[in-house]
Amino acid sequence: MKELVVIALQQNFMPSVSTYDKFIKALCRVNLLEDGYMIHEELMRMNKVTSKSAYLCLIRGLISKSNKWEIVAKLLIHMQQMGHRPTRTLFREVICCLCNMKDSEKQFMQLLEMQLSRLETDCQNYNFFIYGAGHAKRPDLARQVYEIMQRNGIEPNLSTNIFMLQSYLKSERISNAFNFFDKFRDRRRLPRKLYNTMIVGLCKVKKVDFALEFIREMRNSGSFPSNQCYEETIKLLCKTGRFDVVINLINELEKEDFRFTSFIGNVLLFHSLKSRDLYDAWI
Repeated sequence: MKELVVIALQQNFMPSVSTYDKFIKALCRVNLLEDGYMIHEELMRMNKVTSKSAYLCLIRGLISKSNKWEIVAKLLIHMQQMGHRPTRTLFREVICCLCNMKDSEKQFMQLLEMQLSRLETDCQNYNFFIYGAGHAKRPDLARQVYEIMQRNGIEPNLSTNIFMLQSYLKSERISNAFNFFDKFRDRRRLPRKLYNTMIVGLCKVKKVDFALEFIREMRNSGSFPSNQCYEETIKLLCKTGRFDVVINLINELEKEDFRFTSFIGNVLLFHSLKSRDLYDAWI
């Protein structure tokens, strides 16, 4: 294929962009990433736009090479300049890659600076960085982005606050999560999604007693937790053998005509088959 491309160019025959895209993806599949990047550079030189899928192949392939972060960051920015909108997942993968390297804070901030200086700044750009830093378990970086956002006069939206809260919970910074959540308590009514994020996040880090407190607080405020809140709470309570609490919770929900999900049913069935403990608690 490489020989065919070279011969074609020598004969002044320009293969189509789709042909180049297929070639780039094929090179990425066999881990010839430098060659794939070279073809991409050739397309740029000829003012041709690489497809979004080819960009994704190059970026995800280069992420696995820890010494190629500069090229990864450059590709991410250039992809957006060419009109391709990267997904939140792609940002997360790139940022997690940067956070696992030496001088991670410096590299993270360099990418943020590139993003803000070369592209139109909006709330979503900041959200992507907060989301990625949270998944990399770097709430310190997420907080820096949150504060830069406010200094630049951009008001955090609900997604921003959810991602910031998740970044604390994923890193098990429970006191930070509580302090951040408390900032919104003076509002007339806390967003339901923020409550749900707190409850699910606490269950993920095995803080079920705190989760139960927030469930009670949420219901007392006149709002009803999501199905996922109850699913994660019941799953964790069963896993830790606290079947009496599970039964009390189920009895409360039955009184309120709660529609039990198949997930909850499967969790109860699973634990009832493992031992008699759930059965004994139930009767």
